[in-house]
Amino acid sequence: MSIAALPRQRESFFGKAWWYIIALPWHAIKVYPPVLLIASSAAYASSEFAKQHDIFPFPFNVMQAIAFEWVYLGALALAGNRRGPWFYTTVAFGALTSALYMFLHAANQNGWLKEFTSPAALFLFALAHALPLTLVGVSYMLLIHVHMQDEQTREDEETKRASLVVNCRYCNIECRNKQSEYSHYRTCEMHPKNRRE
Repeated sequence: MSIAALPRQRESFFGKAWWYIIALPWHAIKVYPPVLLIASSAAYASSEFAKQHDIFPFPFNVMQAIAFEWVYLGALALAGNRRGPWFYTTVAFGALTSALYMFLHAANQNGWLKEFTSPAALFLFALAHALPLTLVGVSYMLLIHVHMQDEQTREDEETKRASLVVNCRYCNIECRNKQSEYSHYRTCEMHPKNRRE
């Protein structure tokens, strides 16, 4: 198994939980090590901005930061398998959210946000807390859904292919399907017409 190969998901509840929570983010860290450091600073800014005006107090701000990091790493882990619209949407929303939260955290640290107390400004702050992570979460769930559909389709095709496999009745060699078995008969040494006596 190469380093870029996505880990296989198990069918049990704990296997799925392990895949989502540990295996997928760990795969991204293994394949793209610097991303952990970049995403960590974005997660910290997300956590600190979430605390602004006690909107998300501890431990909710930390849970938000960890979830943001996991989603970002999970999307990157799927990069090798999924290059469709939901992958690009998730990465774009993640990058936008990261930039927005780092900018707003820096603005808050420098005291710039204290002057914005109008109802419109407070509405925009509330929107900045709610909308970006929601968009990242929804696009990530759709990305995972598309990935799971592709995995199921691949498994169904493997099962179908395996059901078509037949063995030669004379020498027991595996053939892809019935037609290839008939073709094999021409060269099968155990076939009655081909036996040398």
